[in-house]
Amino acid sequence: MFTNTKGTPYAANAFNFVLKNIVAAYNKRENAKAERESREADILPHISAHTLRHTACTRFAESGLEPKVLQIIMGHSSISITMDVYTHLDFEQIQEKVDAIQYKIG
Repeated sequence: MFTNTKGTPYAANAFNFVLKNIVAAYNKRENAKAERESREADILPHISAHTLRHTACTRFAESGLEPKVLQIIMGHSSISITMDVYTHLDFEQIQEKVDAIQYKIG
């Protein structure tokens, strides 16, 4: 949760507006810098409060937080929502987990 200068939480749309301005400012500077350096710009994608929610859920899961605890933190009625919709693991992360298990067993 992010708060404004008065200490009250930002509404989602207000926070999304802040994020949009941060990304736009960064991308504008990055485009100018990349042009001066004759390289491809490394542009940030659209980021929203919901994007940060997905990222936080994924990082909690990666850290080993128990799925049921994560479900409660996220406020989901079903564990399948937490694990299937909000948690994003890529193949490399899955392979690392499998390798770690095989090392312990083997």
